[in-house]
Order: sequence, then C-alpha cells, then structure tokens
Amino acid sequence: GRKDPVKFQKFFKEYGHFLKEGICTDVMFKEDLGRLLRYESSHSDEGVVVSFDEYISRMPIEQKGIYYLCIPNRSLGLASPYYEVFKEKGVEVLFLYSDMDGLVMQNLGEFNKRKLITIESGGVDLEAPSPTMDERLSEEETNEFNEWLKGVLATKVSSVKATTRLVGSPCVVVDHESSSMRRMMALVDTSKTLALPKQQLEINPAHPIIRKLYNIRHAHPDIARDVAEQIFDNALIAAGLLDDSRTMLDRLNKFLDLSLQFSEKVQQCAVCSVLVLYDLQAMQPSE
Repeated sequence: GRKDPVKFQKFFKEYGHFLKEGICTDVMFKEDLGRLLRYESSHSDEGVVVSFDEYISRMPIEQKGIYYLCIPNRSLGLASPYYEVFKEKGVEVLFLYSDMDGLVMQNLGEFNKRKLITIESGGVDLEAPSPTMDERLSEEETNEFNEWLKGVLATKVSSVKATTRLVGSPCVVVDHESSSMRRMMALVDTSKTLALPKQQLEINPAHPIIRKLYNIRHAHPDIARDVAEQIFDNALIAAGLLDDSRTMLDRLNKFLDLSLQFSEKVQQCAVCSVLVLYDLQAMQPSE
C-alpha cells in the first residue's frame, strides 16, 4: 500500500468488503487484516484515505486511542455534534461510511495496542473551552434542570447529565446502540420493529437553548416540554437513531405557528410605535 497508494486504493475499493469480513470472522489474523484498512480522515482531503499506521504516526504522545465516527458521509461527519470538540482541539478522527464498519471496529477492538474508540462514546475525555459562569448554568441550576428534563423524557432516557465536550450543540446521546447495527438487524428481520432502548443524554449547560429552557420551564411548561422533546429528537437524528422523523411533524408545526404569532406581534408593535411617534410629532407646536 505504501509503495503504490493509488493502486492499493483501487484494490481496497474492490476487495475491502472481503477484508472487513475477514476481521469479523478470523480472530487470528484480524490485526494483520486491520493493517490493510483505509478510511477518510478529518486531517486529510475528501477522497483521500489513510491507514491506522498513518493515523498513529500523527498521534500526540498523550493520546491513547484511535478515534473514529461511523457516519453516512464526510459532510455529516464534519457537522456532527460528536466531532465538535475534536475539531476544536485539532484531534484527528477517522470517518467510516459503510454500515459494516461499526461491526468491524467492535471485532478489531484495538490496533497496535491502541484502543479503537468511537467518538459517540460517553468516555471521551476531551473538554471544550470553558465558558464563563455568566455564560452557563451553575452546578445547582444544572442539577435542577437535569432532574426536570429526565422527568419530561422519562420514557425515553435512562440518565441526564452535563458534559463539557459540546461546543455548538445543546445535547447528545452517548454509548448508544450503533445506528448501522440497527439497520443491519432490521434487514435481517423485516417483520419486527426494533424498539429503541432508553438513552443516556448529555447536555451542554452553556448552550443558549438549554439556558433559556431552564428559565421558561415553569412559566411556559407546554412550550418547554415541546422544546425538550425536540432537542432530544435532534440528538437522536445526530446519532442516526430516529427511525421515523414524521413523529416530529405536529411539534414542528406548533413551533412554526408560535414563530409566526411572534412575528405578527412584533409587526403590530412596530406599527403601534410608528403611530405613537406620528401622534407625538403632530402634537408638537408649529414654529
């Protein structure tokens, strides 16, 4: 592969599936086969693939594992909330596009004594830059909010806790069932609908949506509940776990209606302000 990368990439494109099958079925030679795997990287250009050995050669000394993300395509990978902190810290992530890749990583487990770690794991130990206390909920407020959110999503989450890994997203689900594995299982038995187990939700106490939701949850409980349901569904979408997005339509229509009502009120206030200003000007004595 090193002597003629272009030729090897052509070979891998044609026979890579069989190499991956070998990793899942041949315990003795799985690491040797793993040496032949090639994936796109956040540190390489689109279409350029790298090996585990190349990834390891660029790893900082303190980094213990090889990070990867199973995702349908590169643009979704770069926009993923799971990738946010890695982008912020400049840590390389491999992007895996095949449904089979998640199973391959589980069977391979590690390469050259480096653990293979999905960045969707709750055990990721990277932290985003800390916001000031004015820009985030306090520890007490966060605990209070987490209890409220867990109550709202009682049938959907097993736990809610704060995280420091998020930069621009309000929440994520972690340590969840692989979306690619769910798709493969659905293909095996099309007669059954796979129930989604309760999720572990991590929230970003510094995100504006979380802070505003904390402030309105008692004054406007119905709106707060709908927003809570929506950000959870958004987290499922980011994880590839929302089986049917049509379940959100009624809620999204409510948000559109609220947005239009707000726009109408703003417009009415603007008209009223103009009329008041006009009346005040008309009351001014003429010189």
